[in-house]
Amino acid sequence: MEKVCVFTLWLFIWFEINPAWSYPNSWIGRMFQVQVMSTDGYDDIILTAYDKL
Repeated sequence: MEKVCVFTLWLFIWFEINPAWSYPNSWIGRMFQVQVMSTDGYDDIILTAYDKL
Protein backbone atom coordinates (compact mmCIF):
# COMPACT_ATOMS: atom_id res chain seq x y z
CA MET A 1 0.00 0.00 0.00
CA GLU A 2 2.87 2.36 0.78
CA LYS A 3 4.33 1.72 -2.67
CA VAL A 4 1.01 2.69 -4.25
CA CYS A 5 0.94 5.96 -2.30
CA VAL A 6 4.53 6.81 -3.23
CA PHE A 7 3.92 5.94 -6.90
CA THR A 8 0.76 8.04 -6.94
CA LEU A 9 2.58 10.97 -5.36
CA TRP A 10 5.33 10.63 -7.96
CA LEU A 11 2.73 10.63 -10.75
CA PHE A 12 1.07 13.71 -9.27
CA ILE A 13 4.38 15.60 -9.23
CA TRP A 14 5.31 14.35 -12.70
CA PHE A 15 1.96 15.53 -14.13
CA GLU A 16 2.63 18.92 -12.56
CA ILE A 17 6.07 19.09 -14.18
CA ASN A 18 4.94 17.73 -17.54
CA PRO A 19 1.47 19.13 -18.33
CA ALA A 20 1.98 18.14 -21.97
CA TRP A 21 1.36 14.53 -20.91
CA SER A 22 -2.27 15.42 -20.46
CA TYR A 23 -2.69 15.95 -24.19
CA PRO A 24 -5.14 13.50 -25.82
CA ASN A 25 -2.52 12.16 -28.23
CA SER A 26 -0.14 11.08 -25.47
CA TRP A 27 -0.30 7.51 -24.15
CA ILE A 28 -0.37 8.60 -20.50
CA GLY A 29 -3.13 11.07 -21.27
CA ARG A 30 -5.26 8.29 -22.72
CA MET A 31 -4.41 6.00 -19.79
CA PHE A 32 -5.61 8.38 -17.09
CA GLN A 33 -8.17 10.30 -19.16
CA VAL A 34 -8.08 13.44 -17.02
CA GLN A 35 -7.51 17.13 -17.56
CA VAL A 36 -4.34 17.77 -15.62
CA MET A 37 -4.59 21.53 -16.05
CA SER A 38 -7.89 21.68 -14.16
CA THR A 39 -7.81 21.60 -10.37
CA ASP A 40 -10.86 19.34 -10.32
CA GLY A 41 -8.82 16.66 -12.07
CA TYR A 42 -6.30 16.12 -9.29
CA ASP A 43 -8.48 13.77 -7.27
CA ASP A 44 -9.30 11.87 -10.45
CA ILE A 45 -5.60 11.37 -11.17
CA ILE A 46 -5.01 9.82 -7.76
CA LEU A 47 -8.11 7.63 -7.89
CA THR A 48 -7.50 6.55 -11.48
CA ALA A 49 -3.84 5.79 -10.81
CA TYR A 50 -4.86 3.69 -7.83
CA ASP A 51 -7.43 1.82 -9.92
CA LYS A 52 -4.89 1.12 -12.68
CA LEU A 53 -2.49 -0.44 -10.17
